[in-house]
Amino acid sequence: PVISVLLNNIKGIKHFEAQYITHESSRRYNDNKQVSELELEACSSQPHLRHFSLCSSTLLKLPAQCDLKLLRKLQRLQTLSITSFVPGSLDKAGLGFISHLRNLSALQLGSCSNWADDQYSVLSNLTNLKHLRLESGPSEPTVGLSSALVKLHQLIQLELIAFPLHPTLHDVITQLPKLNLLNLAPAALNNEQLAGMNRSC
Repeated sequence: PVISVLLNNIKGIKHFEAQYITHESSRRYNDNKQVSELELEACSSQPHLRHFSLCSSTLLKLPAQCDLKLLRKLQRLQTLSITSFVPGSLDKAGLGFISHLRNLSALQLGSCSNWADDQYSVLSNLTNLKHLRLESGPSEPTVGLSSALVKLHQLIQLELIAFPLHPTLHDVITQLPKLNLLNLAPAALNNEQLAGMNRSC
C-alpha cells in the first residue's frame, strides 16, 4: 500500500493526512459500502509526527495482525483523527493507547458504536485536550461519556455527531469552563433531552 511505503521511506514527517484511501483488495461491507484494509505498522517509524489523520470515502479496516497500540509510540502527537473505519473495528482493536498520548490537544474518532461505559475512560487522561469530536456512537445513551468529559477542563470545542445524549450531559457541559463551541447532532433526541440541553446552553 502506498501509505506504508511513504511512511517507511520518508523520515521526519511531522504532519500526515490521507484521504480517499482505497486498496486493490477492497471488498464490499454488509451495506454495500466499499471496505479497504489499511496497515499502520509504518507509523511507528515516525516518532516526530505531530498530526495524523485518516479519512476516507470508503470504509477502512485493520488487518487481523494489526493493532492500534503501535500508535502509542507517537508521543509527540498533538492531533489525531481516525474516523472512517468499519463500525466496531476500532473498539475491537482497542483504544487504550490513546490514554498514553498525553500531548494530544485535538482528537477525532469515528465508529464508536460498540463502546461500553468503561471505554470512554481512555479520554479522561487527556488533560491537554482542547478539541474533541466523536462520531457514530452507540444506539443508547451512556453515562461513560459524561464521566470522561467532566475531567477535560481545557476543552474548548466539543462535537458529538450521531451520538445519543445521556441526561447527565447537560450538567457536565456547565462544568467545562473554557467550552465555546458545542456541536450536537444526536442520532435521536426526544423533547426531554432537548429541553435539558437548552437549559445548559
